[in-house]
Amino acid sequence: MSREARKGALGAVHPSFNLLKIVRNFLNRDLPDDAHLLASGRLFVSLTRVSDGTNVLVSEFDSKEDLVQ
Repeated sequence: MSREARKGALGAVHPSFNLLKIVRNFLNRDLPDDAHLLASGRLFVSLTRVSDGTNVLVSEFDSKEDLVQ
């Protein structure tokens, strides 16, 4: 990530620097295809539902893409 950040003139604050894209590419490249099975029930992600502001814990993932999202 640091190499990507250093490419731009302003580093990580440059408008073209997209940290989310870099992290997604890393996860898609390096996680095994069954990562969602390995993480289900072990990894808990805290989300806030926009409609009512309720906190939700997610620990079940249907696919690797679901896990990355």
